[in-house]
Amino acid sequence: MHDLALIRKKSQHLMATLGAQNLGRTLQAIGWIFQFDRARRRLGICRWERADRRVRTISLSRFYAENLGWSAMEDVVRHEVAHAIDFERRGRSYHDSTWRAIARQVGADPSRLYEGRIPVDHGSRYVGVCPACRSEHPFYRRVTRIHACPLCCRAHNDGRFTPRYALRIIERESGRDLTPRPASGKRHQRGVLR
Repeated sequence: MHDLALIRKKSQHLMATLGAQNLGRTLQAIGWIFQFDRARRRLGICRWERADRRVRTISLSRFYAENLGWSAMEDVVRHEVAHAIDFERRGRSYHDSTWRAIARQVGADPSRLYEGRIPVDHGSRYVGVCPACRSEHPFYRRVTRIHACPLCCRAHNDGRFTPRYALRIIERESGRDLTPRPASGKRHQRGVLR
């Protein structure tokens, strides 16, 4: 497990430094805060409003921060800081060309997806197992559609779905195979982690 206090300290330092460089003030001086959350389906998030009130929060998944450490989470923090800077400049932020320019300026990868290995989450109720690479992918709700291994699809098929990499869905508690069967005539989709 990685040190969350160190990750918090480095995240807050990046918020201050990159905010000052790009906005003339630290993000904290404008009202932004840093926190950890309980997310298991994303690495980080930048929120500027919630239910019609301003919140100005950069948040990281505690689970992924503990398991992946600062080396993986640094890019996530830079990605979310780019959203905060974009919001402060435009009053909104999307993954458009303006945001991508800011992301590159703050040293973040301007893509939306994490490309590395996902730590195994034994707290999930279901697990998807790739038949090719044997990697495990957690699921927290009953799986009703076919998912493919994002690692294999990116590595071998330009990110497109391939039935060869369809995950076998197992219920952890009982060990039952709950893999959905393909419906005829429907396109397959795959799950990805943001």
